[in-house]
Formats: sequence, C-alpha cells, structure tokens
Amino acid sequence: MANVRALERKRAAALRAVSGDPTAELRGAQLRTVEGYSPVNSPYLTLAGHEDETTSRGLADALAMVLRHNDPDLHRSLRPTEPIERVIFDVLEQLRCQSLAPDLPGVRSNLAAVTQAWCRNARGAGVAESGVGLLIYTVTHMARARLGLGLTDEEVDTIIESPRARLGRLVGHALKRLSETRTDQQAFAEPATEIARLISEMAADTTTEADAAGEAARYRMLVPADWLEGDGGRTDDGVPDTYLADVDSMQALEELGGYHVFTRDHDVTQLGNELYLDAILRRSRSELDERIRAQSISAQRLGLRLRKIFSTFTPTGWEFAQPDGFVDGRRLAQLVSTVDPQTLFRQPQMVRTNTTAVTILVDNSGSMKAHRFETLAVLADTLSRALDLAGVTNEVLGHTTNSWSGGQALEDWKVAGKPEDPGRVAELARVIYKDAGTPWRRARRSLAAMFVTRHFRESVDGEAIIWAHQRLLALPEPRKILVVVSDGAPAESGTSMATGNPFYLAEHFAQVVRQIEQRSPVEIAAFSIGGSVDTVFSNSVAVDLDTTLTLADYSSLERLFRR
Repeated sequence: MANVRALERKRAAALRAVSGDPTAELRGAQLRTVEGYSPVNSPYLTLAGHEDETTSRGLADALAMVLRHNDPDLHRSLRPTEPIERVIFDVLEQLRCQSLAPDLPGVRSNLAAVTQAWCRNARGAGVAESGVGLLIYTVTHMARARLGLGLTDEEVDTIIESPRARLGRLVGHALKRLSETRTDQQAFAEPATEIARLISEMAADTTTEADAAGEAARYRMLVPADWLEGDGGRTDDGVPDTYLADVDSMQALEELGGYHVFTRDHDVTQLGNELYLDAILRRSRSELDERIRAQSISAQRLGLRLRKIFSTFTPTGWEFAQPDGFVDGRRLAQLVSTVDPQTLFRQPQMVRTNTTAVTILVDNSGSMKAHRFETLAVLADTLSRALDLAGVTNEVLGHTTNSWSGGQALEDWKVAGKPEDPGRVAELARVIYKDAGTPWRRARRSLAAMFVTRHFRESVDGEAIIWAHQRLLALPEPRKILVVVSDGAPAESGTSMATGNPFYLAEHFAQVVRQIEQRSPVEIAAFSIGGSVDTVFSNSVAVDLDTTLTLADYSSLERLFRR
C-alpha cells in the first residue's frame, strides 16, 4: 500500500509540473482541479491502479496535456450524446491534446509507454475481435498517425490493416482536417464530430443500438462505463458522484449536519489480540471453533458460492496454434499455402480473478450482548474465512467506546466549564480484528476477541462507518463493499447528556449512510441484528442469531453482495 501511495504522489507531482496547474490532483481515474473535474475520458484511465512506474508517468503526462489544452466547458457543449460518438469524440480530443505535448524526450517517452500499455490492455480484453471495437480501435490509430503520434508496434499494424483501408475512404477527408485544426479546440471539434458520426453510422449498419453501446463500454474508453448513458458522472449540484473518494472525504462526512467532536485525545485503535491476555484468547478461540463446528454450513462451501459471486475472468494472453478461435494474423500466409490449416487460430487465455474488497464493521455495543454475540462471532469469523477462500480481500472491524458514559472526554468537558453544543463527548475505541493484509489463519486469535465481551460498551456508529469507509477507500480493489452489522441506532450516554439531544448521534449516523449511498464508490449495506435498520440503509437483510446458522442464513446475506 505504501508503494501505491508513493506512486500516486509521483504521478500527481508530474501532473502538476507538466500541466502548469498547481491545484491538479489525480485519484485513480479522476482528474481534479480547483475548478472541477475534466470531462475528457481518456482511454488510459483504464490502466489506473494497474500500471508500472513508467506507465504511471505516461498516464500523468497524457492527462496533463488535457488539463493544459482542453477547455472543459467548451468540450461539454460540443460533445455528442450518442454512446459510440461520445467515445470517439473523447478519444480524438485526448489525442489532440497529446499531439500538443512539449518536445521533451521524457514526456514523449512516457506518452509512448502509456500508449503501448493501453494497446496491450485493449488487445488482451479482446477489443479488436469485435466489430464495433475494431472500428474504434482502428480509427484511434489512424488519428494518432494523422496527428503525428505514430503507430506503436507491428501487431497494431497487422490488426488494423484491412479496416484501415475501408475506413480511409469513409473518413479520410475528416482525418486530414484533424491535423490542420489541432491547435484550435472548437475548429477541431467539427471533423472530430463528423468522424464520430460516420463511425457510429457504420456500426449501426452491422449491429443493434444496444449491442453497439455495449461494445463501446467493452472498449473501455469511459470510466466508469455507465457514463455512456449519463452526463459525465455528475450530480445535480455539479459535484462528481465519486467525490467521497477524495482525501477530504472523512472531514466532509464528519461535519454533516454540523456534527463535531469535543476532543479526540482519548480515542484509541487496537488490534483484537491486544484486548485480552493470550490465555483468554486461546480459550475463546477454542470455544469459537466448537460453535463453528456446530453450525450446519462450512466455510469451504460458502467460499465456493462467494467465489462465483465475486470472480471475473480476465484475459492474460493468447494460446496459439489452436484448431479454432480467432485467426492469428501472423499466420495468414499459411491460410493460402496450407491444405489443412488447423493451427492458424488463437484462443484467449483467461484467469479467474477477484477485484473486490469487503469490510465487515461490527457494532460492539453492550446491547449486542443480548443478541447472541456468540453466534455473531461465528458469523463474522466464518464469513471472513469464506471470503479468504474465495480470494476476496476483507477486513473485520469493530467499534465501541473505551469507557462508559463519556469517560475522560466528559471529564474534560466539565473541566472546560461545560461549554454549550460540545458535540461528541466520548472515548471511542476502534478494533481491528482482521486487516486486509492479514489472512484469516493468522488473524484467528484476534477474531476470537469478539467472543469476549468485556470491551462491549456504547456505540458511535456514524464515526465508525467513516473510519471503516476511509480504510476501504485506501484498498486498491476497484469494487468496495462495506457491510455494517448493527442492532439499530447508536447510543452513548455522555454525548446525550452534554448535548441535551438524545438523537444527536442517530441523526449523524443516518446522514453518513445516506451520503455514502449517494456519492461514494463504496457500496454500503447492513446486517440487521435484533432491530430494523431499513429506515437508514437502502440495502439491508435481517439475521436471526437466536438459532444455529444455516445455509439459508448465509444465502440471505449473499444478496448484499450481488449487483
């Protein structure tokens, strides 16, 4: 994770230096400045989070050119609305900006590296094997050549050789105008729009509108793909939907509705295995294992089910000399000279991968003791182990307070003269039972701390969700799911007394959930234990902990993970 952050910092520094904009930031696939987000969706954005250092610099330089040479308001006003046209228009504008890069060896080398990386990525995803994908792929490289950016390798030339001849007759005149107008964004938009329209019309002749839009998404030019039908991923107030992925999201969430904190001096974060003596944890682990054996579902069986939900197949290369599949362009000569061309084809090599991270946040308040905390520990432990077996990154976190009725935080408030409207007056205790980098087997003893309830006191759910949300955002997996295990509203007596508002924490809790649901890339859901949370969470399921857990119980939980 440290390497990822270091890479992000280097990329942001390069972005600011080349673009000349000191406010520029790059977070994953989001380019942000003090004036907002760029509307140009570069093809290279699909590489974010998966690139080496050289490609990372190229990604920064490519986006820096957009920042330097693109007027975002003008781009939005000129941009087509039809999915394929929008894809092509954005690509051409990206290439226009890139063609204006300064004649510096480092920048040119970086841009070439990111182009080659994207070409490999696109071919690996089978882009050039579909009708619409091949059209867009070909016109991309034809535009690169016209704008002086050149082709990348012989394989590209082989793939586009046939469609290039056909497209040249259709869009050759407009391609020529691209190079003539590349220094003028508005003038450039005219031939770019014409090319986009002509390619879209050609695609419409060979496929349905729905299939064409799907192929455009498969081409992976837009991030996220559902922007194909939208307005650039922006909310009604002009704020990008994913703004909560920004570094300031914790503060933005904490201050909702005027929520604030009197003091954080006494808040603590501990590992589960730091809560109790080793002898207690060993005994608790033994008791927990007995409970797990008594349930009627195994972690292995659940892991197989979760693997089917979360896994995707990713192309890693090609298997050549196959009896069927896609024609291998390097062996086309054999198609004429060989009587039985059984080895002229290639098949994509596919590997099953998981690109999801799941955080399980457990309410460790005193009220949870009344709802069969033993079964709750079984559920969390089994689910974490099953996620491990399914190859899904996961964390198990807990939240409570470090003392009853405000503790030392309340005493500090009294010493300060009991100022009005103090906000949260409590000592928070956050527990990491299992972090994302620790496999279940090494976290077994730490997870067993849930089977001991001496640390179960009161709860401040809103801040706990913000904490878990921030940890989840820091993980590299593109899909992120936060599951909150709760028995209802938060309760902390010190804060209720100091503020005089018994709903202070509950109101903030609901506001935090609503903001994450509406504007965060994190999917948030709830396991409801002994109380309804339907009024707070849009996605929740009730779990009955009064009986032995069965496959049916876990099946109901799986609904939270399905899109």
